[in-house]
Amino acid sequence: MDTIWRKKMRKLSVFVALLLIASIMLLVTACGPKEPTPTETTPGPAPTEGTTPEPKPAEPVEIPKLRIAYVPSMDVELILETTEPLKQLLIDELANHNFDVKEVEITVGTSFEAVGEALSAGSADVGFSSALVYITYDDEVDLLLTAARYDFKESSMDPMVWNKGLAERDNTKQVTGYPGLIYAGPSEYGKMLAAKVEAGEELTWEDMDGAVWAVANTSSNAGYLYPSLWLRDRFGKMISDLSNVLPGTAYPQMFAQAANETVDVFVCYADGRSGYEDQWLGELGRDKPIEEEVKVIGVTDWITNDVVIGSLVSDTMMTEGFRQAFCDSLVAISQTEAGFEAIQIFSHVGYLPGVDSEYDAMRAAQEILRDLE
Repeated sequence: MDTIWRKKMRKLSVFVALLLIASIMLLVTACGPKEPTPTETTPGPAPTEGTTPEPKPAEPVEIPKLRIAYVPSMDVELILETTEPLKQLLIDELANHNFDVKEVEITVGTSFEAVGEALSAGSADVGFSSALVYITYDDEVDLLLTAARYDFKESSMDPMVWNKGLAERDNTKQVTGYPGLIYAGPSEYGKMLAAKVEAGEELTWEDMDGAVWAVANTSSNAGYLYPSLWLRDRFGKMISDLSNVLPGTAYPQMFAQAANETVDVFVCYADGRSGYEDQWLGELGRDKPIEEEVKVIGVTDWITNDVVIGSLVSDTMMTEGFRQAFCDSLVAISQTEAGFEAIQIFSHVGYLPGVDSEYDAMRAAQEILRDLE
């Protein structure tokens, strides 16, 4: 009997122990962390003191005044009026490059040289000038951009390519220069020279010296300097060595003289004939189209377009990053309708990075000019 009672007590003790363990487990589960359900979002960890904050944008660099000088290539008031919109366009575009320009001042120099002097002295920041000004002051100014013009649909150093017809522009391609052309007019001697070229014969110095030439002022690129280089490279002679030259002739006069056959050869820019197409058959009194009577007998070296140059000493141009920002801004502005209208007065259609080596032929032309002086 006692044995049976002890067995019952052991079973009861085991049962109580199991019941106690189950109660403890239930209590722990109820008080522990709740597992997230699939529809609940588990929040991320709270930020700590070591978290790196987002960087703040840099403060704009203030430029009190940007001073731009143009060479007096045409009427001063016309330049100032046409370029007026550039002021705000530059302020707005430079702001995109983190420069806060307070004022843009545009002036026109009293001479081409005056613009070069202003840049070299730091009294102007940027200059829109001729290539000749750049190479004259290239130790004192910085080449920023070269003005672009539309290329010709066909362009070559071969005169016969130009004799296919009047030169036409390709408005899908921009270039930084153009060639000058040596033209033979409809005089008997001019026709003889043109016939030799069309037959593939080489012209001689005697051929050149036997012609009556019309040339522009000695500082003209297409009208004097580059034709002189053309003669020098082929014959070792210059325009000053020719026997019969009418100097200082304006382009309209050249075409008139060719039409009345008082000159045999004249020099002009590549699309010169296109500008006188109507006059040739009209007031100049010819009965055949100009492209049939005025032929190309020579093609000069590449004549570089106008340039945008910067001062090497002005505080504005020495500001870190401003030079590139200005170049990028001007290129962007030229691609807008308002900007294009402001630069088209100079026959510019855009701007391309300046390459100093493109001005070597111009430097050679300047040597000719110095010799003449």
